[in-house]
Amino acid sequence: MPLPTYSGAELKARDKAINDRHDKEKAGWEARYNRQRHAYDALSEQHFEAVNRSNNTASQLGFRTMAELYSYVSGSPEQIPLQDLVERAERLEERLGYEEEISEGFKEERDAALKELEDERQRSESLRQQLEAEKATSTRRALEWKARFSAYRKFKKFCEEEELQFKKKVKGLKPEARDEARLDFCLRRTAAADEAGLNDECLKALFQQEEEEDTQEARGVIASSPLPASSPIIATPSTKATPAAAMSSVALAAGTLADAFPALPPVTGELKKICGELANAFATIRKSEVIDLSESQPPDAPVSTPSPSIRSRPSTGVKPHPMFAPPPDPVSPKKKKQHRYSEVHVRRREEDDEVEERSPSKRRRYSSPVRQPLKSNAISRSPKYAFSPNRGRENRRSTNKNAVAGSSKQPVDYSVYKGRGRYGKAGAGDETINGNYAIDPTRNGGVNYQFAEVVRGKEDRRRLQGGDCEECRDYYEAVGPLPPRLQAPLWRSPPSSPVKGRTCNHQREVAAHKQAISRHREEWAQGTTPPNYWDIGFPTTQEADSINAKAKKMHEQKLKRVKEDTRYYKTR
Repeated sequence: MPLPTYSGAELKARDKAINDRHDKEKAGWEARYNRQRHAYDALSEQHFEAVNRSNNTASQLGFRTMAELYSYVSGSPEQIPLQDLVERAERLEERLGYEEEISEGFKEERDAALKELEDERQRSESLRQQLEAEKATSTRRALEWKARFSAYRKFKKFCEEEELQFKKKVKGLKPEARDEARLDFCLRRTAAADEAGLNDECLKALFQQEEEEDTQEARGVIASSPLPASSPIIATPSTKATPAAAMSSVALAAGTLADAFPALPPVTGELKKICGELANAFATIRKSEVIDLSESQPPDAPVSTPSPSIRSRPSTGVKPHPMFAPPPDPVSPKKKKQHRYSEVHVRRREEDDEVEERSPSKRRRYSSPVRQPLKSNAISRSPKYAFSPNRGRENRRSTNKNAVAGSSKQPVDYSVYKGRGRYGKAGAGDETINGNYAIDPTRNGGVNYQFAEVVRGKEDRRRLQGGDCEECRDYYEAVGPLPPRLQAPLWRSPPSSPVKGRTCNHQREVAAHKQAISRHREEWAQGTTPPNYWDIGFPTTQEADSINAKAKKMHEQKLKRVKEDTRYYKTR
């Protein structure tokens, strides 16, 4: 069978139809490919975004990848929602801040304790230096005491020699010559004491020390060997007034050792030795015989004890030297204080008292029932009410001065009629912040008041409190909340419902932001201007209520700041 033949036109039409059919199929396949490609690109972009979002979420939660986060969440025994975890974290942050404040307080207390310890160390060092100075002073005074004791021994030897010579000299002399010799003897003794540098106070102190040591020795002897009850006590023969007896009397009536030497050195070994020598010298003086400078008694005269109530007087009017004056009798009562009234009036009043004791007087009647008669004459016998020509009138005047005249003139308690001034009672509104709180000087640079000082340097100014002014406050209030600084972007829109504790966190964020960027740095916040302070004129009732409300709000804010400030402490 012969093959069909085609012409060129037919073949051209056939090829064109085949090409058209292939072009249509190709266009359909290309369109399908493009659609699949676009879908793949969209899915790839969504996958990339999901991977990035999951990785960012994991990094914000502290994990490196989402797979690590998923493995941690799936492996945890407790399935806790993320919201609860966030709230728990906020509570822990607040607690951590509170603990940090407590730790800061403890640090300040520790610093204060260390400072106090350093002060005590310095005080102990100063006390040690004072102790060394006192030791040096005591050594110097011990040497001075030794020198004075040596001078006293020389003076004692001189007195013993003078006493022996005086005893030989006065025998057989008349009273006038004996008094002159006695005065000369006293003057020579005084001159010798002045040359030795021993004044009256020093001699009195030495004699007082002698009496105290002899008394202690006598007590020790009596305690060791008591006398029988039948043994009589023989007193020392006494004369009318001898210089030796006067000197022993001066020793009894003299002041203590502290009067002559106000600051004695502490008891040391050398001082004990000196005191022992001094005690032996005093014992020698005590054993010496008493010199009779007045009329001598026969050897067989009866021994008599001097009466403590009778004072001996010199035979003539020659006054003895003040150093050897007789001492006051300890048995006799002390001399009473002299009153301003004359002795004549007092004597007359005493005579009147004797008359009153012999015959009781008639009591006076008083017209007023308030006044009571005196129960005794003790007041009338006092020197204050001594007898005078106008005694009755003065007594009536002095008596009526403090007495109530009658029932119509009794004192009235005016406090029930007064509600102001010192009679007013303090109300609750009278309490002020300065009355209830005070600044602790240990936390305020050693002062108890607010102060402002110039602080230079970024680090030093950063430690100060960040404040604001009216312009900055108005600007930030007009702008509103600013975006957070240097934080990751939000991949999810914030919830429409308010979150619990958002206001507190916002206030905390505002305070932290102000502390970080504020250029207003101050140690203490400046005082605010009272509301409507610059308005001229009298406010209306409504304006006054508004001003009082604003002032009350400002007072509450200041009280809140004072309570939160650790530099304040409550006084009551």
